Amino acid sequence: RYKTLYTYPNNVRAAKALIAAKYAGVEIEIAENFTLGVTNKEASFTEKFPLGKVPAMTLPTGEGIFESNAIATYAASFNADELLGANAVERAQIVQYTQWFENEVVPAASVWLYPIFGYLKYNKEAHNKAVSDVKKFLEVFDKVQGNPTSVNLDG
Repeated sequence: RYKTLYTYPNNVRAAKALIAAKYAGVEIEIAENFTLGVTNKEASFTEKFPLGKVPAMTLPTGEGIFESNAIATYAASFNADELLGANAVERAQIVQYTQWFENEVVPAASVWLYPIFGYLKYNKEAHNKAVSDVKKFLEVFDKVQGNPTSVNLDG
């Protein structure tokens, strides 16, 4: 059976879970007719997810989990050695970079992307700093991974 993910369009945190699922070969269905601020306030939702937070996912067992890192970890567990690390050091490094991504990259990317999605008002100075920060973060990550990306962030 499918796992059902509750989220809103362009949710970068939900994307993390979907990417992990893709690499793990796990099928995730996106909940239809989900409206942030409405669906996640309904009793049927908060019974399973008491905090009303998204992304949230219903598992085939009927249980629910929320928070993007938990959902991504669950999905990655279906290909655990490759995606979650084959030993304690690799697992710790994955947690390290996941936390770094949440604390550094997501806030900068949000300042950059949210005006495009219509969630925030555009501010040129904040936008330019966010783009610069994301580029810096990706350059650091490329050096650590030894695998430069070919993504053009200038366009």
